[in-house]
Amino acid sequence: MKIKIERALISVSDKKGIIDFAKKLDSFGVEIISTGGTYKAISEAGIKVIKIDGKEVLFYKSFHINISIIRGTTADEFGNISIEEEPLPSGMLDIAMAAKSSGGIVIAQVKRITKIGSIHPRNVEVPGIFVDKIVVDPHQQDYFPYNPYY
Repeated sequence: MKIKIERALISVSDKKGIIDFAKKLDSFGVEIISTGGTYKAISEAGIKVIKIDGKEVLFYKSFHINISIIRGTTADEFGNISIEEEPLPSGMLDIAMAAKSSGGIVIAQVKRITKIGSIHPRNVEVPGIFVDKIVVDPHQQDYFPYNPYY
């Protein structure tokens, strides 16, 4: 299945590599929507970003989202995502649901994949029904290193 990506919603805490990623999206004609610090970093790099109503606010008019990229710690084979080594959930479920309600896809980056049923249901942050693809990176960069005492 080939999907033409028209818009991307980008909101990240760790800005490392985000400018190159946004430039690549921009080169393909993808409209970038962002807020806050991510908006500031991308727009200062000269990449066209949409500012909603001229303000950096968490207000989203209805628009189509082709793709959302989220990050977790563990995914099971069904795509359920847990965040046991992430400092904050960062609205991952909301981002995934927004993409799916627009007919878009959700890509989750995780440190590892485990067997179905090995993640306790209460630890599932994003149910597998919302996840289309999983990318495994056991050495993913952490803006806030994992500390079990958080």
